[in-house]
Amino acid sequence: MVDVLTPELLAQLTADELGEYYELLRAQEIVAQRTWELSPRQQYAYDLADTVDELFYGGAAGGGKTELGLYRCWRKSVEIPNHRTLYLRRSFPELRRTVIPRSQQRFKEHKGVKPVWRAADKEWHFSNGAIIELGYVDGDHTVAQYDSAEYDMLVVDEASEFSEYEIKFIIGRLRTTVFKRAAGARPHCLLMSNPGGIGHVHLRKKFVLPSDYGLSLFSWEALEGDPESVRHGAFVPAKVDDNPYIDPDYVRNLKQLDEKLRRQRLDGDWDTFDGQYFAEFSTLTHVVDPFEIPAGWRKIRCLDYGFSAPAVCLWLAFDYDDNCYVYREWTGTNLTPAEQAQQILAAETGNETIDHTVADPSIWRATTTRSSIADQYKKAGMRCVEGENERVAGWLNVREWLRVRNDQDGPSVAGAPSLYVFRHCTRLCSTFPELIHDKKRPDDLDTRGPDHWLDALRYGLMSKRRRSRKPLKQQTYDHLDRASQYALEHLRSFDRKATGQRHSDLGDI
Repeated sequence: MVDVLTPELLAQLTADELGEYYELLRAQEIVAQRTWELSPRQQYAYDLADTVDELFYGGAAGGGKTELGLYRCWRKSVEIPNHRTLYLRRSFPELRRTVIPRSQQRFKEHKGVKPVWRAADKEWHFSNGAIIELGYVDGDHTVAQYDSAEYDMLVVDEASEFSEYEIKFIIGRLRTTVFKRAAGARPHCLLMSNPGGIGHVHLRKKFVLPSDYGLSLFSWEALEGDPESVRHGAFVPAKVDDNPYIDPDYVRNLKQLDEKLRRQRLDGDWDTFDGQYFAEFSTLTHVVDPFEIPAGWRKIRCLDYGFSAPAVCLWLAFDYDDNCYVYREWTGTNLTPAEQAQQILAAETGNETIDHTVADPSIWRATTTRSSIADQYKKAGMRCVEGENERVAGWLNVREWLRVRNDQDGPSVAGAPSLYVFRHCTRLCSTFPELIHDKKRPDDLDTRGPDHWLDALRYGLMSKRRRSRKPLKQQTYDHLDRASQYALEHLRSFDRKATGQRHSDLGDI
């Protein structure tokens, strides 16, 4: 709520600040006089949220998303004693600029239940014991602060700014009691967002497509094959026209945006996505069905360390033409280095020969136990070599492996990339299209996204940089007997392991 300033403080304001101050007072007065009612679209979403586990309200800018979120927080708090809600934004400045002043304008006493704002805690406390916590998550490393918390309802404003991992983590904190359930509480979440951002692909895949763009409800099994894990979801598209209080000049300003951004912000189009970091990646081109890796191919592990954030290990295999195949992935959380090493080694088949493990360079720093994470891996039977951590150069190298080659690369490889991912490596496959450019450093990707799988891949591919050389002529060896073919394959495998290059004397066989 905007405080009324004394004449002395008013005298210290500039002309622009004074104008802004009076506009805030005017807006506060208008809001205070207006009865807090939802639009028909907002009311439909509000009622639907009472019947599903996860509801997504998203689309055009100005569709009244924040208003819906705050109204639901307030109503549930005044109606259900001891109800606990978490309202999330990406950063505290976003809360300070929008959510906090809007809630101060809107939240009022209802049927004897009075709300009180506690600025130090960033919480609304109601006289019936209900609490609304205004929080923020700035990356995977901060989401762990909610690990021991418990909430009846989660509201995520601008959900596309959050990664899939962050949202799933917080949803895992939803629970209630039999007493609050009897009073009407039910663990559920409300997600709200415009198109775009690091969560665009995830939200589109999870809500927009299964609902046929908001035409039907849908369900899914959180654990495949477990009927008790079934969850119910819904998507309600939000349009600018749904908000009866929208400023006409705001709509006019949206119309001057470039086409892609205009379709996202004005039309709420979830089929457009600007800012993808790896636009080169295509499921049709880079994802392949699994096959048995030939014994002569060189294999390595690449590892990105994490504890609360995911630890990731990828297995890469390189064929005789230097193409790379990601054929296995492993992810673990809340595991010690020794436990990670044990699970990684246990994931391998008995006849695998791994050349080396390249890992996150940070694991060589000593910890409070006076033993580095690398040493702990080594004691558990997994020796690691230090990976290169030049991020931008590393991403350029990944792009080179993703690049679809042309005739200048050679007729035998034209139309094909150098990197393939087995279809069952689902986390890596889903990560590629989700990552976006960092707004502050456009050549880098936004680390708030689920980048752990790409970090592991970057270490692995940087340890096997692409060499600039002419591709070898396509050859056949059908004229050789089986013994000679076997000897040739054996020699190629030995030569590549020793030197990392193909034996030049074999080209004319």
